[in-house]
Order: sequence, then structure tokens, then C-alpha cells
Amino acid sequence: MTRGISVKVFSPKKNRREKGPRVGYRSAQKTARHRPRGRGIRENRRGGRLARRRGQAAQVAALPLPWMRQEGPVCDVPPQARRRRAPDFGAARVFLECKLPRVECPGCGIRSAAVPRAGRASGFARELEEQVAWLAARAGKKAAAALMRIDRKSAGGICKRVCDRLDGRAGNRFDGLAGTGIDEASHKKGRKYTTVVLDHDAGRVAWCGEKHGKAVLESFFDLLAPEQRAAITVVTADGARWIAEVVEGKCPDAERVMDPFHVAGRMTDALDEVRRQARRRAGESERSGPKSPVGRPEKGDEKKPDKASEIKGCSYGFVK
Repeated sequence: MTRGISVKVFSPKKNRREKGPRVGYRSAQKTARHRPRGRGIRENRRGGRLARRRGQAAQVAALPLPWMRQEGPVCDVPPQARRRRAPDFGAARVFLECKLPRVECPGCGIRSAAVPRAGRASGFARELEEQVAWLAARAGKKAAAALMRIDRKSAGGICKRVCDRLDGRAGNRFDGLAGTGIDEASHKKGRKYTTVVLDHDAGRVAWCGEKHGKAVLESFFDLLAPEQRAAITVVTADGARWIAEVVEGKCPDAERVMDPFHVAGRMTDALDEVRRQARRRAGESERSGPKSPVGRPEKGDEKKPDKASEIKGCSYGFVK
């Protein structure tokens, strides 16, 4: 069986009024005679220029299957080439073309063979998919699709395929969760939440779940084996009660660490409670004491201490 790979580059068509260098008949004939086979430049239907380069043919007896790590016997080679989008070459779009052989799978029948630069059922090269996923994570799918000149719906499928490939390379994310962080992230202008579990030692996301709450976090701990839950020694989280209750029930030996933002908030709440208690005691003592007579005090009446002046002259800012 023979197979060839060609690279196509679409570039804007030059203006017809622009004149290039003059080429004589003999020089043109010499160039055509020494031009390698499989290379050429021709016009395409979109008004651009198409540069093609074919690879060398090779005799193969077996090729890898697209979804298994094994090879199958080659059946035939379809006459029509398969095209996949590759990263752009400047302002020109690049496509990879190849007549992909079909192999025989013992369980599924005849399928197209796998290619090293593209995933299963994907019309894009892996380099382009990784670039789109990186842009979508930082600028959004809409901006990534507009910049890479692809459909917005295709950007969502690309991000999913890249995420699946990265998960396959990372191995088991639940092993070695000694330092774990738990928090909820809001999106859609605060109308939706996602529970995120982080692995502080590896510096990566270990698990994500839709919505937030006690039931969502319990579903994460149910995925862990008993030895994996016992390996968790430190859990960092905010002051949410549902996180504290779940961690105390699933990992009783783990140490809980609260972030400084919520620690400062709890300190402020404690000071406010102390201030309210002091204000209640002061009000009760004021109401239980003797009431001042109405009108101007008489000559022999005892002078009542002015507490407002004492507080005003106090050097403690908390009392003020």
C-alpha cells in the first residue's frame, strides 16, 4: 500500500496589475525540468494560491487503530484524501492532506487508520488544538475562534479533546493528595457555581464538580479509596460550614487551614460582637441608675459625671 502526505497553504491572491520579473523561455524550461515531483503551485477556487508538497510513498502492511494501542491489517486506500487544518503560516491557512488507509478491527470492522498529528474524529491537527485550547482558557472561546478562523462550536470540541488528552497523560490525579484545597468558583455572573479541588503539591486541579454544597463535595470523597482519604493531611478552604462538616466526617485526622481573608473577617465579627455586648451592659447600667430630674439642676444637687467627656478624652480608639 502507498500513502502520501501533502501540505497545502492558502495565501491571498496577488493583484493582476503587479508585474513580476521577466523569465525567458529557456530558463522556464530548465526550471520545469529540474522541479521535484509532487511539488507545485496552482490556483484554487477561493482565489488564493495553493502550495503543495507530497511525502515519500511507503509500503506498509499494518497501521494503528484510531482508538486502540494496537495495529490492524490494511484493507485498502480510499482515492480521496483526508484534510485536516494545521497552525497558520502567518496570514496563510495551512492544511494537511493524506490518503488515509483503512484497517480492519477485529471487534468494530473496517476503520480509518490513526495519524500521529490528529486525534480520532478530528478535523484539526494537535498543534492547532492545543493553541486554541490555550487561547480559550485565557480569552474565551469566542475570541479564540475568531483569531484562529474556526467555528465557535468547533472550539468547544477542541477544548474537550485537549482536556481528555491532558488527563490521560497526568495519570491518576487522586494519588498523593497530601495538601488539598477546596473552594467554589462562580461563573455566569454569579448565577452558577463549580466546586474545585486542588492538589497543592502537584500544582494542578484534581477534581471539578457542578454546583456547590455538601452533597457535591461528598461525591468527590466517595470517589477516593480509603487509603487515598487517609493520605490527606492538610485541607485548605474558606469558612464555609458545609466544607468543614464534610472534611470532618470524611477525613477526621486532616488539619484544616483557613485562608487569611476569612480569618480577618471572623476577627472583625468577633470584635463587633464584643462591642455590642459592651453597649448592652452600658445601656442596662444607665437605665438601672437614678434618673436625672427634669429641668435645670438645683443648687444642692449632686453633679452627675459626664461620661461623654471621659470617652472623648480617652486614648483608646476602640472605645471611641
